[in-house]
Amino acid sequence: MKIKDFIYRGDKKNGELPDMVFIPSYREIKEKGMYPEGQKDYRLAEATDYARLNGAVTSESMISTHSAQTWLRDFSTINTTHVLNEKGGLKDSLQKERSICVRPMIRLDIEKILSTEGALEFFRPYSEMETLFDGNDKKMKFGEYPQSYVGPQLLRELGDMLRYGGDIKNTGKEYFSRIKEDKNTVVRSKELIRQGKKYAVVYAYPYDESIRLSSNLTPRTSTPPMKGEFYFCNVEPIVWKILNWDKLPKEINRLGDGTAKYIELQTKDAIISGLPFYPLMQDRNNQYWQNSSIRAYLNGINVNNITEDSEYYLGELPAPNGGNFEGRGFIEQALDFEVGIKKKFRAKKNVYGVKVLKEPMTTSEQIKLYIEKGKSFMLHGPSGVGKTRRIEEVDSDFVSIVLRNGMLPEEVIGKTIYPNGGASRPSVWMPPAWYTNLCKKCEEEPDENHVLFIDEITNVKPSEQSLVYNLVLTRSIGPNIGKLPKNVVVVAAGNTKQESEAAYNMPEPLFRRFEGHIELQPDVSSWLEWGTEMSSKGEGRFKIHPLVASFVATYREKVFYSPYDSEEPPKFAIDPRGWEQVSDLIYDNDGVLAREMIENKVGKEIANAFMAFAESDTLTIEDILDESFTIYDIPKKVDEQYALVLALSRCTEEEFPTIKNFVEGYLKSELSAVFIKIWVGESLERAIFVEGLKKQEQITL
Repeated sequence: MKIKDFIYRGDKKNGELPDMVFIPSYREIKEKGMYPEGQKDYRLAEATDYARLNGAVTSESMISTHSAQTWLRDFSTINTTHVLNEKGGLKDSLQKERSICVRPMIRLDIEKILSTEGALEFFRPYSEMETLFDGNDKKMKFGEYPQSYVGPQLLRELGDMLRYGGDIKNTGKEYFSRIKEDKNTVVRSKELIRQGKKYAVVYAYPYDESIRLSSNLTPRTSTPPMKGEFYFCNVEPIVWKILNWDKLPKEINRLGDGTAKYIELQTKDAIISGLPFYPLMQDRNNQYWQNSSIRAYLNGINVNNITEDSEYYLGELPAPNGGNFEGRGFIEQALDFEVGIKKKFRAKKNVYGVKVLKEPMTTSEQIKLYIEKGKSFMLHGPSGVGKTRRIEEVDSDFVSIVLRNGMLPEEVIGKTIYPNGGASRPSVWMPPAWYTNLCKKCEEEPDENHVLFIDEITNVKPSEQSLVYNLVLTRSIGPNIGKLPKNVVVVAAGNTKQESEAAYNMPEPLFRRFEGHIELQPDVSSWLEWGTEMSSKGEGRFKIHPLVASFVATYREKVFYSPYDSEEPPKFAIDPRGWEQVSDLIYDNDGVLAREMIENKVGKEIANAFMAFAESDTLTIEDILDESFTIYDIPKKVDEQYALVLALSRCTEEEFPTIKNFVEGYLKSELSAVFIKIWVGESLERAIFVEGLKKQEQITL
């Protein structure tokens, strides 16, 4: 199947564009959050060399990026009067201009991808389509188009072959290059091939003599392209930004929420220039997208023939002479290729009726599934790694049995008493407190599974371990007493001998009875995500104090966890639980830091670094509100920016809009969602406030 077969064509009944390829309107950009206000590095694009050779306007003040001005449609579905300039703002109508760049957009039909055998393997980001990771931006690479300049040396070599002969051949394919000044003549670039490598020959028509190509970024040493001279550009795969990554189904993005019906893509770079939006200015209906030469080229159609019967008709005036690109447009040039699906495959049937997951499950997903399905399991991991917390996140009302050496048996299995003072009387079993509590919870919530958490199971002697044998093996306290309710899930936790000197080997029958064993290791990222949630210990209090979270986010593994060596025991052992204790210490001391108190927990060396970090001259909420900062004050590393976001999340409701604009404008794109999530927390009022703010921003458009 062709890639074109998977492109989603909008439903006109729902007000969507029927086009296969299009450019967004400014309203779509704002409503979908594709270009958050102020995030110029995300809003703008670099012009490819091919676009520059065809007249693209680029910002030479940003010589390293050559950010381009790109076309936008106007607020409505079909009008167009705007250009997003190199500063991220809007320009007035520039319909005559051929120097404005185009960043094509397409939508891939998710339902069709999932229902076509073999298609998912092609479209999955980690397979043949290849996702590129750049910060939090997700990108796909497919299709092909002329893009980068080959360089002076190869240019001369290819030019000589073209003039005098050589192993270079014409493929017969052509690419759009530009429209001449008469607004009617289309110039095309021929595609050549040499040793399997494709090139496009383009006759240069640069916007001005200051334009530099990507291989010649130093003005003093490079020669600008000359008008009328021919150049070679590499025909390369197109890189597309995935604009709705978080909304994709789990088959494609295992963390996606599955609300999207298509994958929304836009080219990373501005790849097309030399194409005026409207070639004929004298026509009274020349301000419509449906009549534009850009639309004609992107979709490979003849806009002269668009009538009410046409699938591309948008319900306005018939199209004038906007251009004829039928069969020779971008859709044919760049996206006319086979998807990596076996053409003649035998339909395979899964006789077992199972579905194999292609992506690994996270630890949290595994734990949640075990508990939801009522499967017993055991957590293994070093002390302080957060085993108890993992269970609490799924069942905050769990019941626990904490084993210890020398504990009384009746604490676990209850005791037998003889009422009325005689062994000759019938005995009565008195259940332990944990059992009574557990049965009550399960009876009150019969449709919910509740966890019986057996902690420290490997840190007690076999005699104490034997007290819980029946709980794990037969789901009862004894042969005839203490049957566990059906909605109880037995979960155990413990250390191995490698992780704790106090650990004992677990008997084989007990080990084998668990339906799963999960290994937990210290993980900074998941701990920080958990720490930014609101705590139940006090109003406005995070689970981890922002200072602690910022410090750990900055230094990560260097300060997060230290192994315990029983041969040479350290004076201080650092682990997630320890940092939680430091956090509580700061909160409980009303934010007052005492070096000695920190040092008592983490040691002198880390305490010194922690105190210095707390006193460091970093950006504050006040600095941002007063605009008393420069670009050099903004941290460059992702970890440091994450730490800054944690600190800024303490802003008030009044300060939030300004801080939000700063985060969106100056920090990594993925941190905007992190900032809002942390600031909102579990507050319904704040969530409503943020939604109201979004609506106000849309209204002001």
